[in-house]
Amino acid sequence: MKRSLIPVVLIIIVAVTGCDFLRSIGGRPTSEDLEAARSELAFRQEVRRQERLDSIKKVEERQRDSMAAIDAKILDSLDRRRGSTMRPEKLGGLKRQEMTTRYCIVVGAFRNMPYAEKKISKCIEAGYPAQLLSFGNGLDAVVICPSDNLAETVAAMKEAKAKGICPKDGWILVNE
Repeated sequence: MKRSLIPVVLIIIVAVTGCDFLRSIGGRPTSEDLEAARSELAFRQEVRRQERLDSIKKVEERQRDSMAAIDAKILDSLDRRRGSTMRPEKLGGLKRQEMTTRYCIVVGAFRNMPYAEKKISKCIEAGYPAQLLSFGNGLDAVVICPSDNLAETVAAMKEAKAKGICPKDGWILVNE
């Protein structure tokens, strides 16, 4: 009877206390220790992931800052060339519509609507979708190549001048 009592007691202890009892006797980690280790590992992984995200955000900020600095230098050099850039406020502000992009090329500004419509049709024939902007000072401007990238706008202006769509006195409208 005594021989069968020991295994029965061991089975009862294991059944009541679970594997953690045997693990603790054997010097192995219990389920609480394993759960704590899993939590610590998950926490460290989350910290590393957050550090990577922060690093990516810093790089993106630096890129935005450097692009802003480049845009500022380009705008400054264009401003030195009289008439190369203009802001809507200098023309009395936009009347009815809003500019959805930061930059666009003004290929003509007219007081007579038929002239503006004729310029729009010439732009469309040349493959440039044109838009009409009305200013508070009474001018109606024909604009092409809307963009948020100043370098693209400058390149498009050179191309439009080469094709004869943009006159020598065309300018970049800067919406800030």
